[in-house]
Amino acid sequence: MPPRFRQRTFSTPSYRSSTSIAGVLMLLTVLVVIAGVVFLGTADLAPPSETIEKVLPDERFPR
Repeated sequence: MPPRFRQRTFSTPSYRSSTSIAGVLMLLTVLVVIAGVVFLGTADLAPPSETIEKVLPDERFPR
């Protein structure tokens, strides 16, 4: 008579897959941070240059 339920066998423990996913996410995060630092360090980012002129009334400055 064959058994009613088959016994499951796993090649790796279940915590192994969650650990490897966390490791991959950590590695990707570190790579993104390093790439951002390298980009900000090497990019020639000029601030926007625009002349702004405001007229301030004399009443704002006491004498």
